[in-house]
Amino acid sequence: ITFKRESLYKEEAVPDYEGGDLIETAPYKWQTHSSISGWFHRAGEKAAPSFRLFNKIFDVVSKNGNLLLNLALKADGSIRDDELAFLKDMEQWMNVVGESIHATRPWLTYGELDPGEELFFKEKTGGGVYDDPERIRMGHLRPYDGNIRYTRSKDGSTVYAARMSFPETPFTLRSFGKDAVGKDVQIKSITLLGNSEKIRWKRTDAGIEIKPPSKKIFPDDKWPVVFKLNTI
Repeated sequence: ITFKRESLYKEEAVPDYEGGDLIETAPYKWQTHSSISGWFHRAGEKAAPSFRLFNKIFDVVSKNGNLLLNLALKADGSIRDDELAFLKDMEQWMNVVGESIHATRPWLTYGELDPGEELFFKEKTGGGVYDDPERIRMGHLRPYDGNIRYTRSKDGSTVYAARMSFPETPFTLRSFGKDAVGKDVQIKSITLLGNSEKIRWKRTDAGIEIKPPSKKIFPDDKWPVVFKLNTI
């Protein structure tokens, strides 16, 4: 059971943020929803690029949420060609990164921005959830190519670091720096889901520096890729 605004309470059902995003991790389960092209079929409406919804999926899951995805079916119940193309993209992507999404939990922090990048957050005023002390700010986020989102396995033995696009150059997971939330988490190995190349990495005071492999995974470099961090 889900609800919007003040219909119910989060102790008895799952609050739905009506297409909005949360600015940080919620201490309770929540849901948002999104559409590939629109809430209903309309001639001329174009489907969103696959990577945008993939980014949203990771942002939501990293903050303890669930994404309900809408298909704008035609009057005869058939699926539009561009939405069918998206579903095929999603199948290909999920076959690789699914373990970092399904049955996972939020980590110590939801993620990181690129160094020097400012958070774009537009406050959402409509479709709000009831006035609750634990309510998290709601709005619209804009994920960037170098953003990182984290999830973890239920037993805590694995941390997944999703980068919002394929990295062309080395980058650093700053949440593992000497003064960051993951400073005490010990890592024994790192792999890239969908890629068999050995990942070269090192830990510094700034965090975990990762050198990306040469082999690409997906047909679109803007699709999020996931680094699997196995802990000690």
